[in-house]
Parts: sequence; structure tokens; C-alpha cells
Amino acid sequence: MKLSRQVKDTKFLFLLQALAIVLIVANQLTVKSLLIGLCGSVLYLLIGGNFVGFYLLEEKQVFVRVALGALVLLILMSLLGWLFIIFRGLGVFETAAILVATFAFLMLVAKLKVVKPS
Repeated sequence: MKLSRQVKDTKFLFLLQALAIVLIVANQLTVKSLLIGLCGSVLYLLIGGNFVGFYLLEEKQVFVRVALGALVLLILMSLLGWLFIIFRGLGVFETAAILVATFAFLMLVAKLKVVKPS
């Protein structure tokens, strides 16, 4: 029962993270509001940092998991951004590609963790 609840929570949080990506990209294309972009980015980093932290450091405190998870997520996004800058340049769609690639990585890690037998 606990595993099925964890999977449902994971799907809901991934949906929220996908909505954060849509919010960030829509904001960059239309309104370009700092407040909307900040809200979407914080939501994306908190959820992504929570996932990375949970799967790397299960037994640590929540604050430590989220902080270290967000740090690892930022490092991953920085590496992807660096690659995009070198090969393509960094615009709105490249930023969206970085967010989606990081999101796909998090989904893969979560899928491997849920499927892994205990």
C-alpha cells in the first residue's frame, strides 16, 4: 500500500514539475515577468531537489535532502546549459530543452527507484 501511495505522490509531483516547466516557458515567450518566472523556477527546483535528495539520501532530514538535491539538480542543469551554449546558443527553447532533459532524468531515476525490489 505504501508503494502505491508513493507512486501516486510521485506522479502528482512530476505533474506539478511539468506544469512548472510550462509556466517558465510560457512566461519567457509572453509576459516575461520576473515574479512568474521566479515562482515557476522555485517550484521546479524544490520538487526536483526533493526527488534527487530523496533518491540519493533517503535517511537524512528533509531540509538536508532538499538542499543537497537542489544543488545536484543545479549542477546537472548547469552542465546541460554549458553544452547547449557551446553547441547551439542559449535561448528560450534551449532553456526549455534543459528543463525537460533534467525532468526526464528525474523521471528515469524515480522509475528505477520504484521498480527496484526492496
